[in-house]
Amino acid sequence: STKAACWSYDNKVVLCCAEKLLIVGTVVNPYLNYKTQPFMTRIDETPEISSLEKFSFASELLNFKASVDNLNEEDRQRLALDSSLTEELLYPNSILNTFKHAVCSPMSLTLDRPQNLIASVTFNHRVVIFVEKPEGWTVALDCSPAIKEHAVSNMKLPITLGEDMTLSRYIDLVHNMCSVELEWSTIFSSDESSPQSFLLLFTGTRGGTITVWKICLPFEIKEDFSFQCTDTYTSEVTALSWLSREKDQGLLAVGYLDGSLRVISVNIDFNHPTSCVQMKDIFADYPLDYLAISDLAWATIDTKTASLIVCKNYFLSAYSLCNDTVELVHHYHMDVCLPLTSISTFGACGVASSQDGALISFQCKKESGQISLDMSTETITCISFNTDVNWLCLGVALSPHSGLCISAHRINHSCNMVELRWKLMNRQMIAMSMFFKLTVESVKEALSPDSQPFSPQDIMISLRLHIQQITQTNGSLQDIMDIYSVLSEQDDIPSAQVVRDILLFLRHCAINNPAYDKELEWVSSEYESSSEKLIIKHIESSLQKISSTSTSNELSVMKAMLKWLLAGRDASPHFRHTLDIAKLVKVSQDSPDFYCAICDSEISIIDLLLARCVKGHEMKLCALTLLPCQEISGRKCESCAHPSVSISALSDVKMITLKRLCLLCGGFLR
Repeated sequence: STKAACWSYDNKVVLCCAEKLLIVGTVVNPYLNYKTQPFMTRIDETPEISSLEKFSFASELLNFKASVDNLNEEDRQRLALDSSLTEELLYPNSILNTFKHAVCSPMSLTLDRPQNLIASVTFNHRVVIFVEKPEGWTVALDCSPAIKEHAVSNMKLPITLGEDMTLSRYIDLVHNMCSVELEWSTIFSSDESSPQSFLLLFTGTRGGTITVWKICLPFEIKEDFSFQCTDTYTSEVTALSWLSREKDQGLLAVGYLDGSLRVISVNIDFNHPTSCVQMKDIFADYPLDYLAISDLAWATIDTKTASLIVCKNYFLSAYSLCNDTVELVHHYHMDVCLPLTSISTFGACGVASSQDGALISFQCKKESGQISLDMSTETITCISFNTDVNWLCLGVALSPHSGLCISAHRINHSCNMVELRWKLMNRQMIAMSMFFKLTVESVKEALSPDSQPFSPQDIMISLRLHIQQITQTNGSLQDIMDIYSVLSEQDDIPSAQVVRDILLFLRHCAINNPAYDKELEWVSSEYESSSEKLIIKHIESSLQKISSTSTSNELSVMKAMLKWLLAGRDASPHFRHTLDIAKLVKVSQDSPDFYCAICDSEISIIDLLLARCVKGHEMKLCALTLLPCQEISGRKCESCAHPSVSISALSDVKMITLKRLCLLCGGFLR
């Protein structure tokens, strides 16, 4: 990647390879023994770009402006007469159909199961969108033909070089069409329950044009991918960043090669048949120093205040946004060896990186009505400023809570990969402590409803890293015990999930480190109890949402939950008796009972999430519904692999809100 790698909303990293994208996900490992690692990594990949129809702008001159400028006049004339001389006179085209940059959609367009979108741009400036489906990643759209069609819509075609247009003018025209930057908006919808939700995709070109596309699912008709409007400027786009405001509006910050900065208000007119997009400048900062903007990002301080952080050469600039008014508030000179390359934010916190590998972490604060940055610097990539530099840092990407991904360019092929990886792994906690400090307050804040959408796995990964570091040095677990004690008293599902995982990993650490045998001897029994407590909390929360007119699927789920409770769990100390069990049993009594899908015999519950029929066939119970999981179309958690019923079985079950997250560990169901 020529910029930072990208994190998806479900905590996966998208990496650019030669002709495909790799999607790398890390989840907590529930199968712990003395040999296993605390985390599991899953790698998916997109189809190779070569599988698509070959595409380039006319005469394959799309990416060759610099080469043409270096040709003498004689070679220019030869090329104008014979385009087959392209490979002889210009850079070879063999490497240009490779990925340059990719960005993930900020959330899924579907509520029933995770469905990421990835927009990518290649070195020959194709814009390709991939969509995640149950069978894997597929190409959804190749936007390049539509972009080209729009770019030449006002031109008289065909063009005859030498008569209608000079070669240099033609190359400038093609050069300015090139897409170089991508950014997604958040979801727009006229109604929260409306299936007609959509995202906006912004593409920036070398000619300064911002093109806006409306992206809908399921990509089956042309209207699912429609051109909306353009906004034109005179310099190359170098950075884009989106800030959501209301359900029908947001702000797009645009950085340019000449140092210009613009903030554009984007509004959606839902009364228009095609939900028309309207764009208007609310701020422009024109160049004084002509230093290119390398990257920019929004940091959200509160519901009314945000800050735009801009990287430019060795400078970090902070702009305040309040009531649609943008103004420069601070200008910082960074003490780094090489220029700043990228910036990444989450909430009010963020990190900026320089080419020499310095990481500047910051937190935006508002004091007495003024915005300031609280900053600290660490060097994590083991890069020093000397003649033997092995790596140049191209960008950094910060996930919501648990990860930091650094894109680096290797310039010295004698670098010892093993040694570098060892240094990075041993310093990973520096990055972790810079952005997500593991205190009782920070964990509670991260698990609060205001931090959604996110998976509790983010917190679990951070806590496991912290516990692992402590136990490897025989340190004190007091801060972990404080977090555990506070979360145990909380009455929400995410806190209960994290408590269960803390106990699971503490039990693993006690087995592997005899020094903690006595201190953690209580953990095993408490872990079993925590699983029961989590399920009972979920059942109580779900059954309290039962409406007076329940669907057949809701009655089936209600009956399964009641059957689980009446199998002895209603006597559990965790059951708070907030439900009228007798009334619920009466409501669901007409719902059919459950039978083994193999032999059609009766089923009884024998363990926490395990059932058995009278003929001995065992089956796991869905943690969300407590229904037996024997159907082929069911789902599994990508982390703990516990089965769940298919999404169709939950289509009209309103009593369960988080239908795509595993109840046990917070992993995504696929």
